[in-house]
Amino acid sequence: MTSVKSIFTALAALVALSGQAQMLPGSERMDYLHRGAFMLIDARVQKSVGLSDNQIADVTKLIQEHSRKQTSFVQLSPPNIEAMTQEEDQASAAILAVLTPDQVKKLKHAAVRAVGYPALLSPEISADLKLSAEQQKKIGKILEDAAAPSEKLAEIIGRRIGENPKKSQEIVKQYAPERARLAKQRTLDEAKSLTVLTSAQQESWKSMLD
Repeated sequence: MTSVKSIFTALAALVALSGQAQMLPGSERMDYLHRGAFMLIDARVQKSVGLSDNQIADVTKLIQEHSRKQTSFVQLSPPNIEAMTQEEDQASAAILAVLTPDQVKKLKHAAVRAVGYPALLSPEISADLKLSAEQQKKIGKILEDAAAPSEKLAEIIGRRIGENPKKSQEIVKQYAPERARLAKQRTLDEAKSLTVLTSAQQESWKSMLD
């Protein structure tokens, strides 16, 4: 009989190995900019946004404090969801306050790049691009088809790990070449989303990635 632990291991594999675009930190209820604020713990993002040493120190301190508070709220019984939500809003606002207007713009672009083509279907980006309902439907179908092979492989890997959790690392390694191939193909397939956009929308999308 499959153990509860093996089931959770399998579920984790489905999330980690599905080949989806990088997920942003923070709650989905937040916009890309405020979720992107928590990306600034990453040195690569700090560099792309152009943070000074003093800004890095300030941002790092804010994110670490945010993490400490969120952990304390999670450990309550039951977890204090309202406090977590308020803390998330306050922390992201405090982090963004450290940045210059130009850095804020660069951070939002970094967040969009992290998500990739699926960002086209987010309410804020589709609104910025003025996508029609028909365009969103077509893009959704393209992204769904592009994701299918990777998600199918993730299910296979997750099932195998669920059956033999002690060999999870070995199983993941075994499928690494195929995962890499599918991830590359998925990006190429997702790029077909751009054919749905008008020339003006394509230019606007490109500017969001600069």
